[in-house]
Amino acid sequence: MTNPNTPAGSVSAQQLAALLMISTGRVRQLAQAGIIPKAGRDAYPMVAGIRGYLRWLQDEGRRAAQAASAAKVASARATEIEQRIAQKMRELIPLEDHRQVMGSLVRVVRREVEKVPAALPSYIRNEVRAEIDQMMGRIEKAAADAQKSAELGEDFYK
Repeated sequence: MTNPNTPAGSVSAQQLAALLMISTGRVRQLAQAGIIPKAGRDAYPMVAGIRGYLRWLQDEGRRAAQAASAAKVASARATEIEQRIAQKMRELIPLEDHRQVMGSLVRVVRREVEKVPAALPSYIRNEVRAEIDQMMGRIEKAAADAQKSAELGEDFYK
């Protein structure tokens, strides 16, 4: 049923949507964006509407931008998937690298802390050395626990 107030050569949003095989809401969006001209309230020039829609579909710039955007999203998804797989396979940091780093850190801490007693008066040196040995034992145990957690894929920074 046509609206008697619709200008000649014009169709309603519903009719244009049927011709273009899109929804009436999409017709209104395209009209609001200036892609499809309007001829009045719920009236669209049929020929100009179809031409506007076809020009918009064939617009290389828009299509290139869409393709670039889609490629960016696909790349981000691929990166995220790779990271999840690496995390599940416990390969974000290879275990051997982790083992070497932990060992190096413990050696550096021991070397630096063992310098402390030499700078102290002789009457407390032995007590400080004993305390340092206990402390280094705790540090080495923590490093070993961290390594075991890494091997099991657990979060050892809890």
